[in-house]
Amino acid sequence: MNARRLVLMITLFGVAATALLLSLVGNDHLADASAVVSALAAVAALGVAAWAALPGRRAGGIRVSDTGPAEARGSGSAVSGVTAPAGRSGEISVRGTGRAEAADGGEATSGVRLS
Repeated sequence: MNARRLVLMITLFGVAATALLLSLVGNDHLADASAVVSALAAVAALGVAAWAALPGRRAGGIRVSDTGPAEARGSGSAVSGVTAPAGRSGEISVRGTGRAEAADGGEATSGVRLS
């Protein structure tokens, strides 16, 4: 489980627990409904602040999934996946690429081809 999902789950649990606690206290002990709303908003704000502070996905990433087959003949070239420059920065994620087939001197890649 990644950190963002964990923070989201903890925040949702905190809001639910705060709502349950305030409902058990009863209306007789609360000044008005705004106290409940303020408490829930405070717990949610803490969770959102923690979630926003976590690092996100890196910009410039490439995700490829479930591609079709690639076929190259002669001097042709085919890629079932992704082609990227060899010096490129950022994450490349490839999943479920199709079959790659080359004939008569062709070049085929299933997955990632760095050029």
